[in-house]
Amino acid sequence: MLKYQFIDEDAVRVLMKEKIVFLLGVAGGILLLAGWIVAIYAYPRLPEYIPRWLDFMGGQNILVKKSLTFFFFPGVQTLFCLIFFLTAAFISRKKPSPDAEKQARQILFLKKEYLFLTLIFINLVFIHLETSLIYLAYNADKGFNKLYFILICAVIVLLFPYYRARKKSIGEVSK
Repeated sequence: MLKYQFIDEDAVRVLMKEKIVFLLGVAGGILLLAGWIVAIYAYPRLPEYIPRWLDFMGGQNILVKKSLTFFFFPGVQTLFCLIFFLTAAFISRKKPSPDAEKQARQILFLKKEYLFLTLIFINLVFIHLETSLIYLAYNADKGFNKLYFILICAVIVLLFPYYRARKKSIGEVSK
């Protein structure tokens, strides 16, 4: 005779959300790693003089002798990743009790999802800046792609209203 096991749908949803948040965190880590790989691979191959920074207005770039300051962008990218991962860990420490409302658990996952989505797009900005410097050093491209940069920054800005709308919908659904 078959015994029926009832699946706790809430537990399944929690596991799925945990998996999504984990995968978003992994994606942020992979992008950080990609930024460092690009920098480490490109550095020994760069010409003797490289642009110091990107001129966003299209003016003349200042060339300086190649130095370890080239790793500024991946270093700041790493700092952002650390801040975001520590913030997510801090949020995770505030786990609601098992008896807590479903809404509190959903908002917890939403906060971490928002953090890691923002981190992914911030990583894309840093990778773009880094590769733009490399292309500029070789005169292979005009360097900085303003449209791409503006679109990525717009997505980062739009993530906040997205988060607010999702948070509001969680509150309405639970009522």
